Amino acid sequence: MLTRSAIGLYNADDAVPIESTYCLFRKRVNDYAKAGNENLFHVLFTELTQNKCIDFNVSGKRIRMDSKLLDSNIAWLSRYELVHETLRMFYKPMMHHEELDKATEERLNELLKLEGNKVQEVLLDKIESVHTDDVYHSPSNQIFCKDNQISLYFHAIQGAKGRYQFIVMENGEFAIFDTKTNRLIEPYKLICKNGISKWRIETGNGYRYFTQKEVDTYQIRKQIAETPVEILQFRNNVEATIFQLGYHYSNDKSRYRGLIKHQMWANIRCLWVNFVRILKYIT
Repeated sequence: MLTRSAIGLYNADDAVPIESTYCLFRKRVNDYAKAGNENLFHVLFTELTQNKCIDFNVSGKRIRMDSKLLDSNIAWLSRYELVHETLRMFYKPMMHHEELDKATEERLNELLKLEGNKVQEVLLDKIESVHTDDVYHSPSNQIFCKDNQISLYFHAIQGAKGRYQFIVMENGEFAIFDTKTNRLIEPYKLICKNGISKWRIETGNGYRYFTQKEVDTYQIRKQIAETPVEILQFRNNVEATIFQLGYHYSNDKSRYRGLIKHQMWANIRCLWVNFVRILKYIT
């Protein structure tokens, strides 16, 4: 009886909705968002989450982030979406290229508009600290956190610890320390044809080259090593949540096509996870 009343069936002779009712309802929500309107499931998720944060006194000052990379497949994209994403990925490294006229740049820039604070919009407190792994390491994320006065902590990084350490000098350049030979080496800086910088050292058996990515990876490892234990212990069950999010996906393959449908699925799935956890917490 409680289940019937929850979906508006107050009379014993009220007809129970069939499966196509829910299917068509989701289709109409999807079409509504495709027309340039809000994703109503996301609006619902945001409002409910904000209310529960108030009810259970949940603070959003410190958050823990994790990632779930659902492998992509061309078959899951429409032709338009495939062309759109390909164009976006091609244009991103070409921004402000001298051969692009202003009108073309303005149109292409629409493809790169992203809202970086969507974690923030469902929380009541301003985010002060973000705890995550190296998947979220990027210059744009670093700049966003710095501009919004958010402390970004990395808790883990893939791969084994490297042989070489990078020591920043007073002139802004760096020296390379070989932990195997205990030797400090001054690298030779190279500028490639594409404008990307590389550094080269002599190893005795030839040359060893380093990219900016390797330098950044070392800095992340150093940051993790220097982070106090009490900070690194700020971990919650986000990993378990991400596991539950994609539990029914074999081989991490999404069964939906299109960004809006993926957002709808994620909102509904997260609502279910939160509901179960609130129920267990109360009982």
